Amino acid sequence: MNTPNLSRRGFLGIVLLAATMASVAAPTLDLERLDPVANDQPVPIRDFFRPAYFSSLQLNFAGIHVAALVSGGFDKYRMMVVDLAKNDLEVLPGIGRMDVNRFDWSTDDRLIFSLSLENQWGGALAAVNGGSWDNPYPLIQSGRHSLIGIPESDRLRRLPWVSSLGRGKDGGIVKLNTDVNSAHCVDLQRANVKSYDYSLGDDYNRKSVPASFPVPEGGIESGDLSDTDGDLAYSYTLKDGISTLQHFNGDAWSASPVDREFVDVLGVSEDRAHLNVNQDRYDGAPSPVREMDAMSGEMGRVLLEDNGYDFEGDLYRDRAPRLPVGAVFDWATPAMVWFEQTYQDLQKLFEGIFPRKIVRIVSGNQPGSVFVWAVSSDVDPMSHYVVDLDKKSLGPLKASRPWIDPKGMNRMKIIKYRTADGHKLDAYLMLPKGRIEGLAGAPRGVSSWWSGGA
Repeated sequence: MNTPNLSRRGFLGIVLLAATMASVAAPTLDLERLDPVANDQPVPIRDFFRPAYFSSLQLNFAGIHVAALVSGGFDKYRMMVVDLAKNDLEVLPGIGRMDVNRFDWSTDDRLIFSLSLENQWGGALAAVNGGSWDNPYPLIQSGRHSLIGIPESDRLRRLPWVSSLGRGKDGGIVKLNTDVNSAHCVDLQRANVKSYDYSLGDDYNRKSVPASFPVPEGGIESGDLSDTDGDLAYSYTLKDGISTLQHFNGDAWSASPVDREFVDVLGVSEDRAHLNVNQDRYDGAPSPVREMDAMSGEMGRVLLEDNGYDFEGDLYRDRAPRLPVGAVFDWATPAMVWFEQTYQDLQKLFEGIFPRKIVRIVSGNQPGSVFVWAVSSDVDPMSHYVVDLDKKSLGPLKASRPWIDPKGMNRMKIIKYRTADGHKLDAYLMLPKGRIEGLAGAPRGVSSWWSGGA
């Protein structure tokens, strides 16, 4: 991938994200307000805990559309799709009363997304196609599920794990035919549900599943991994409190001797026989990111290591194949480290455009020519920009928390302290310059820096 110099000219234009969302505001909290409060007014503490206006941005493979979760600042999530060429956006209606909590592009014109009802995991799995964004259709209904991979050999056949396919039929890892669009939403949460409703939902589920994979032995299945081509590669089973890594060779499962007590698996490496892992250390030394032979447990090369901090983050992967090219993590400040020179050059270039800011790649297209970047600082919540390297253009998207005024924020303070058992920890103090309203009733559990925007 070439990395030409970017120009500040040729802006794509500001994409206005003024989506109309259903109001669920509490009487004492104005969630409809998108602008910062006036300078002479106290800042409501809940402004710092409102859901980001939009999050989880993801380009399609061609880099023509951006999809994202959008809340409008409410505790209700839908999907939106932005046409970058036309500067148009569309907020998708969703299905019934359910929230969208995860999505992926299967093709340039098809999104697969997970829905939940009242924050319960895995309410339904659905799809929607370009040209008819207002007409989503369910694939799996009324069953817990998790998304595993999208096989590059056939992107219309998604690999999810599902808890069941209906009464009397267990689930597992299945091949899902996302072309099956004849199902209708069956609301099994309503009053007076009939036996026929359950049978209808079961029939719809089974039509979408042409095949399934063998179930790994050795306990309850607790997680799965796909390789860099999106094919099923590993599973975790849990028995008597012990988690075992299982390897899939295309036909059958075999247990790995890897002791998961000492590693956190981050994903599959370029060679599917090897994993990228966070090596847990119990000698007080920070944990590094390494490659590991999945069938022997032997550690390989070190990808990332710091002298003072454990690795807390994830790997950034190219779009297809999904090769690990960098790491996104939090140390004293949020950071990115790249394993490839092209990405190192791109990071340096963008840091020059936004000096004294934290800049991160959020998503890229398959050719590696269009990227969505997240830009933030200790006083400025996350904003996003679309960079087109071929066109040498840079265009902003709307801020994820427009109700926070960066000019009204004090610089963040990092406080270092030692716990009673000797561990060194960082604390982050973020305060506005003026008065704060409602501090006594503030929520708890704030993550470091701004969260939820990427």
